[in-house]
Amino acid sequence: MNNTMNYDVIVVGGGHAGSEASYACATMGMRTLLLCFNEKMISNMPCNPHIGGSAKGIVVREIDALGGIMGKVADMKGSLIQIKELNTSKGPGVRCLRAQEDKIGYPRNMQAYLKTVKNLTIQEGECKSILAENHKAYGIELEDGTKITAKAIILATGTHMEARILRGHKIQDQGPDGEKASHGLSKSLQDLGLKMLRLKTGTPPRLDPKSIDYQDLQVELGGSGNLAFSYDTKEFMRQEDMLPCHLTYTNEKTHEIIRAHLQDSAMYGGVVEGVGPLRQQRKAPALLRAGECFFLLLLCGRTFDLNARRSARRNCPLHQRIRTCCLFKICICDRIRCLRTISALSHLRDKSGGKPLYLRSDCRYKRL
Repeated sequence: MNNTMNYDVIVVGGGHAGSEASYACATMGMRTLLLCFNEKMISNMPCNPHIGGSAKGIVVREIDALGGIMGKVADMKGSLIQIKELNTSKGPGVRCLRAQEDKIGYPRNMQAYLKTVKNLTIQEGECKSILAENHKAYGIELEDGTKITAKAIILATGTHMEARILRGHKIQDQGPDGEKASHGLSKSLQDLGLKMLRLKTGTPPRLDPKSIDYQDLQVELGGSGNLAFSYDTKEFMRQEDMLPCHLTYTNEKTHEIIRAHLQDSAMYGGVVEGVGPLRQQRKAPALLRAGECFFLLLLCGRTFDLNARRSARRNCPLHQRIRTCCLFKICICDRIRCLRTISALSHLRDKSGGKPLYLRSDCRYKRL
């Protein structure tokens, strides 16, 4: 093992966690490398371009209080589309902020911010394996065989490891938003004694706003007042400048279509191997039960720059024809046009990451 390290810290992955980790290390004076597939996709939001919400909104403010940058960038001009306070009818302990972010503007602002950070180097590449000796990690090996050494390695791989896109029974070897999947790193982690777990997430459809009938939809405006995630924010977005969201609900016709085509879905057709978020696990069985159970459909703007909207909180990886039919029956419009359909994303992550028994007090792995 070479005693001369290229960097103090290597951060693998340029999503939300990777951006925060690399910024934190660099501002503490460490020579930091942020390794990502594509630097133009740093802090990309392929699934649901919003920040905050129940529980997570409080976490964003805690990150800001600790010196992080997510809240600051979320509040920036060009990032924010709409912001409001949730749970206002309840006590202050459960109130939180949720912001709809510009899918193009937020990553652009984050990338520009990171490029100004001293001690931080951004490099494109794919990490294939972890270099270790005597149970001590000392670097990574890239796809082209390049070896980079460091005193510490932070893995923030997100949904890229062995990623698969699922649309009905169709499976593609692909990462989020058309990026490639990462292969090799998971095998390296397993060889080092780490156990892997396959998880599943999903992305809602993108709808053409010109094909939506807004007449019967409930308008959801942003909040008024000086709302912001960061305590350092001085300029606040006015309510009249925010892009409105729209609400509607599923109905029994929607549920009939889903029940009749469950075997066409990735989840119930035996294609999905991973475990999804708890809220998705609860919703899917509810559709199978008879009764007056209707689910919220929230239509939100994706960006001020593109003429496209997004339907959120409706994640059901059925065949494309069935999904479009469901949208018709929700009465958004008989001429609804999907610019991009719903898909599920299955990926690997370290199974032991969330278990305290595998970690030291400083959150480092005990095995390495």
